[in-house]
Formats: sequence, structure tokens, C-alpha cells
Amino acid sequence: MAIKLPKLDVNGEYSLKASVVDKESLAKFPCLLVLDCDGVLNSNQDRGKKIGNYRGLSLKLTKFLNQILEETNAAILLSSTWRRYPQFFEALNKAGIKDWQDRLVGLTPNFNSMRTAGMYGDSYMPDQRGKEIARWLKDATWDKQFAILDDQDDMGHVKEHLFQTSDRHGLTEEIAKKVIKNLNR
Repeated sequence: MAIKLPKLDVNGEYSLKASVVDKESLAKFPCLLVLDCDGVLNSNQDRGKKIGNYRGLSLKLTKFLNQILEETNAAILLSSTWRRYPQFFEALNKAGIKDWQDRLVGLTPNFNSMRTAGMYGDSYMPDQRGKEIARWLKDATWDKQFAILDDQDDMGHVKEHLFQTSDRHGLTEEIAKKVIKNLNR
């Protein structure tokens, strides 16, 4: 794995109070794919094998992700809530995502844990996922092309980079082709 994972907290989750960035590995890639998992690599129609109470990953949908990775040589930034749980890294290993561990260059910070710790108060943060991604991009000093794959649209000022999937279908071939075209510009 390219990145050094943070320590587990008392709840057995990775502590993500700051961005996790592997700048050395990041420099090897021409572009970046910001990846959510639920609603992208699984869907209501194709849930994959369950992991505890969570939907697993669909091998059909990971095929489209592999197409993106092969045709763009993109690095992966994990923005999914899956980034917090060690058991989901094992699920990613089993999903057949080509070279994902070598491509994984970062994890976005988790502003939910910061809010719990009192850093942002107790109110909902509008555009939270977008703010987490923007923070990571700033911390990594990323200035190359990137695309975001997510089924939610809470992206704030990075929304122009969003290729939104749906929880119903997940990542489709059509969306994968658009991402490839965007990342290869």
C-alpha cells in the first residue's frame, strides 16, 4: 500500500483528523480519481456480497472502475466513508480493482470526527464531502486533472469535477467513458 494508514481509534476506526497524503507516490500519476464506494461500486440493483451490515462491491461495477484506471493511469484518493474502516480495505482487495493499493495515494480527512471533537461545532456542514476533498487537494498541493466519482452531490466548489452516479445503478459504462475523457484531457 502506497500510503501509511493512521492508527485505529478506540472505536476501531482509522483516525482521519487530517489528510493522509503520500506525495512521493502521488507524483508518479498524471491524474487523480476521487472515489466513493457505496452508490458507485455497488448499487441497489447489484449489491455484491455483504460485509457486516454493509453492501459489498459489485464485480460488474468494479470492471468499469478498472477501465478508468487502465485508460488513464489515475491515482486513487479514497473519500468514501469506507476509508475509516479496516475491514473495507480487505473488501477492496477482494473486489478485483487492478493495482488499487499501488494507486491509493490518500484518504480525505473526516470532518465528522472533527465536528464530534468540537472543531466544527455540532451543526451539519453543507458541502461536507466537497470540503473534505478540497482540504486534501490543498494539503497534497494537487494541481493536475482530477475527477470525483460519487453518488452524492455535496461537493461545494469542487462540484465541477463530479461525475455523479446513482445509488440505483452505481458506476455505468457511460459515466466511466466520460471520466476517462475528462482525465485524459
